[in-house]
Order: sequence, then structure tokens, then C-alpha cells
Amino acid sequence: MYPLKPLFLLLVLLLTLACNSNDDHNLSGSPEIVIIDSIITTTADDHGFFNFPPPAGTGSNWKSPYDFYNGSFHYRFEVIEYPSQVPFMLNLCIWSDIEGNWERWKETCCPLIPIDGKGVFTAESIPSSWWIMDDKKVDFSRVDDFDHIGMVVWCENKKNLSDWTPASSSCWDQRDAILPLTLRLTVVAIAKDHTFSGWEKYID
Repeated sequence: MYPLKPLFLLLVLLLTLACNSNDDHNLSGSPEIVIIDSIITTTADDHGFFNFPPPAGTGSNWKSPYDFYNGSFHYRFEVIEYPSQVPFMLNLCIWSDIEGNWERWKETCCPLIPIDGKGVFTAESIPSSWWIMDDKKVDFSRVDDFDHIGMVVWCENKKNLSDWTPASSSCWDQRDAILPLTLRLTVVAIAKDHTFSGWEKYID
């Protein structure tokens, strides 16, 4: 039976390494991660929301070992085309823990960012200071439970450009002035106690 002992120890070692490898895969390996960098076109068919999943390869925990929740999100909106030059607003939201057919969920959104015609508009904010719905925080340590991230379109009067919201808080009747909207959307997250490398790294 003694010759089996080294084989057993080797098996334990391999299992331990495999588990550690899986743990590492679930962690963000960098204090600076790209949430999205893409040229997009959002139309009336999107109902005022352009949604996308959390980026692959950035880990399932955005609070440890790098704390993005108390770090900063940097936004760059390069507006390329839309029907008019009327001012409007954009922001970024995260939805998680959706139960049933949107019977219950958690939602958090960054401040509104003014857009005034075509061109480049940048902003930054700290996720821990974002608006949260019903005082229920989205848990950044459970990224796998994020349903989606989304860019939300608003009119200048701070009403949501969507037919999915109540008429009293919607400006859907102004959609032809803003949609379709084509822009390059770039969002970069920086962990707490780290410094953003700058837009020059991402923009040609």
C-alpha cells in the first residue's frame, strides 16, 4: 500500500492547484479594467436603453482584491451621429438580482452626463456614491449576479427617453430628435487607491 501514497499526494496537489486556478479566474487581475469600448447605434427599438453584459475576463468580484466599488468609473461618449443637435443626457446603470418577470430587482445608476451635440464628452464618478433604488445596493462582489449593464438615454429635462417608463417621467415624444444615436462608448473602471492611466491609452 505504501507505493500508493506518493500517487495520492500528487492527486491532492493537482486538485489544490486546480482550485486555486479557478479562484484566480474569478478575481480581477488588474486595477484598471475596460467595461466597454465599442461603437454602438441605439434606436427606438431599444426603448431608451443600450444593454450589454459585464466584460469577460474581469473577474466575478469587483471589491476584492481590487475595490472598484469605492474606486472610479470613467466615461467617454464620442457622439458621432444623431438626427438633431438638441442637448440630451446619458448615464450608466447596473441591474442585478432580478426575480421573476422583473417583480423585484436591484438597480444603481451613475449621475446624468450632459451631451450637447456631436463631439466628445467625458466624466467620472464613484460607484459607491451612485443612486440606488429602494436603498438596496448592488453587490459589486457578486458580478455574476449582474443581469446587465446599460447606457440610458435622457432628455435635457431629465426625463427618461423611453416608452417603458410612466408618461409623467418619460420624454418618448422627443425620440425622433435623438434616435437613432451612434456613438463610441468607452467606460473604464479604476480600483480604489489607483490612478487612471488616461484616455490616450485607449483612443487612437
